[in-house]
Amino acid sequence: MKNQHYNRQAANAGGGTTDIPFYAFVAPNLQFGETLSTALLAGFQAIASTVKAVKAWRWERITRDELASLDDRILADIGVARSEIPGLAREAAENPTYAATRRSWWTA
Repeated sequence: MKNQHYNRQAANAGGGTTDIPFYAFVAPNLQFGETLSTALLAGFQAIASTVKAVKAWRWERITRDELASLDDRILADIGVARSEIPGLAREAAENPTYAATRRSWWTA
C-alpha cells in the first residue's frame, strides 16, 4: 500500500479535496474493528458453551451420585430402578427447567 497522507483539515473544510477519499482512510480501521469484534465474540461464545457443558456435566454427576447413594427401598418408593439412574441424571442435566432449582455448592 502506498504511503498515503490523510488531510484532515481539507476533509473537514466541507467540500475540500484530499489526496485520498475519506472512506479509504477509515475503511481499514473499520475492517480491523469488525474482525476484532467477530473474533472476540467467537471466543466468548466458545467460553460460554464450555461453561454450560461443564455445568451440565457437574449437575449430571451430582444427581447420579445422590441417587446412587439412596438404598433400594427408597428408590423403589420414588419409582426408580438402579439401572435407570444414569439416564435420569442425564435427562435432569439436559432439561432447562431444572436450572431454577440448582444451587451452587458454595451457597448455604
